[in-house]
Amino acid sequence: MKYNDIDKNITEIFRKNNIRHFAMVSLDSLPVKMEIKGIFGDVKSVCVFYLPHSRGFLNLKKRKASLVKGSDNNEYIDSIYLRLLKIIYAEIERISLEVSTYLESCGYESLPIPVRCIPGEEDMLPFSLIRIAQHAGLGGEGENRCLITPDYGPRVIMGAIVTSFISEGWDKGQIDPCKHCFKCADICPTGALTKARDKIYSWERCNMCSLCEIICPVGQTNQDNGELNAS
Repeated sequence: MKYNDIDKNITEIFRKNNIRHFAMVSLDSLPVKMEIKGIFGDVKSVCVFYLPHSRGFLNLKKRKASLVKGSDNNEYIDSIYLRLLKIIYAEIERISLEVSTYLESCGYESLPIPVRCIPGEEDMLPFSLIRIAQHAGLGGEGENRCLITPDYGPRVIMGAIVTSFISEGWDKGQIDPCKHCFKCADICPTGALTKARDKIYSWERCNMCSLCEIICPVGQTNQDNGELNAS
């Protein structure tokens, strides 16, 4: 089977699963090459993609972010939100496994990369999928340290596959959709984000409120209607 046929079939798998934003990047071009090799061995490429938030999930995230702390609905909505995250992450991993299984059937070593952890689960990756997606041309790292995509801002969830397959012609060039407006830092209620670019952003302070994602002005799914606040 020719490389071109494999590329076409990978594209078909993604489109069949309603994934419209994906790319494959050579491992040699990545700043986290050694970290990836240290875990997954002698792989050649990383295929990365993202699934944008649905309108329903985004509105639930906005509702969760706007709840008054200690309100009756807070615990219930938090529970639903986390369960939905697990469903979405499971779907991302299912698609990753489908692509990986196809590449294995073509004779290439392949393995899905576990998606980002959720609260209460240990983080499994010593490298950032955001940096991989950035080098693949899918978006740029924003001031909120999320992947900022042109169409959806930071309101996406990423997936990835490592493989010994080497694709050709997928390089889109790097982009920077972030407007660097620092609205995310302005609204951050815990000080996890600041306007001082030379300071380390504190993930220990992050409470997963999602305000920085919701207020981001980039993308067609921007939900900022002037009602958000950091209280």
